[in-house]
Formats: sequence, structure tokens, C-alpha cells
Amino acid sequence: MGTRATLGTWVAAGTLCACSATYSPGELLSAPGGAKGAAAPVGCLDVAVHPIATEEVGPSAAIVDVAFGERCGQPACVDLAALRATARESDGRALAMFVSDPRDELRQATVDARSGGHERLVLRPSRVGPGEPSGPAGAWTQICLDYGRLACDERTADKRVVCFARPPAGGAT
Repeated sequence: MGTRATLGTWVAAGTLCACSATYSPGELLSAPGGAKGAAAPVGCLDVAVHPIATEEVGPSAAIVDVAFGERCGQPACVDLAALRATARESDGRALAMFVSDPRDELRQATVDARSGGHERLVLRPSRVGPGEPSGPAGAWTQICLDYGRLACDERTADKRVVCFARPPAGGAT
């Protein structure tokens, strides 16, 4: 299983986790503005995701806003590094994306009962493999996120895949 930390002062990819003291089950699932992202229960977590386009990370990378809340009334494990993504470029080429963690700070963490958290993760394209164009990755036009593995106890759960068109710079979908 990996190192575990209790959320509250958890630093991931250079940003401080904004964790709430209380979370009401279903709160993320019924939040207004659902067109901005997608939300679903994943194990004992409610999880909501949406991408943010910004030039801060370059045109081939993406920032994904991830919010989560514990829904079962008992501590639950969350693994933000388990987020999977695929981006499509304007030429239709699909690129696997990975959560950028240059300082190796992402760890599985325990979310206290009825609490929640919020992170913004940077996704970058995977390295170019043999037989693929060697030029830099272009701007993505669509990104598909699989957030079904964020709950550590749901490793064999169904995928939770949602796709988004690239939002305008500085905005969410």
C-alpha cells in the first residue's frame, strides 16, 4: 500500500490541499454548475473533476480540479496519483497523460469521516514512445479523465471516465 498521510496539511505538486472540516454526503454530486465538470460516488468518496485550461503549464498540459468528500461516515483512503487521463490533439492523436509530481509528494492519504478536500493537479503528456512523432506535444482539444481509481479501496471498480473539450484559456468547461 504506500505511505499514508492524514489530509489537512497535505502538500501535493506544490499546492496545499484545501480540506474542509465537514462534508455532507452527496454535496458534490448535487452542486450547482454541474456543466463545469462531472461527479460520481467512488467507493466511500464523492468525487468531482473538471479541467482548467491555462498557459501557465503550457498548451500540452492541463490542470484538473479535483474535489472529494467522505460519504460513508468512516475514514477513507484517497490516491490522487491514481487519476488517469488521455488527451486528444487537433490531428486526432491520443496521448496518455500522467499526474505531474516532480517532488514526489503525492501519497495515499486518509480522509477523515465526513470531511473533504480539494486539489488542482497538473497533467502532462507521457513520454514519446518508439514509432511516434518525436516533436513536442501540441495543444489538446479534448481530455478524458478516469477518476474511478481515486478511492484506494476501489482498485477494481468500474472506470469513471468523462471527456471534456478544451475550455477557453483560464476557464473551466
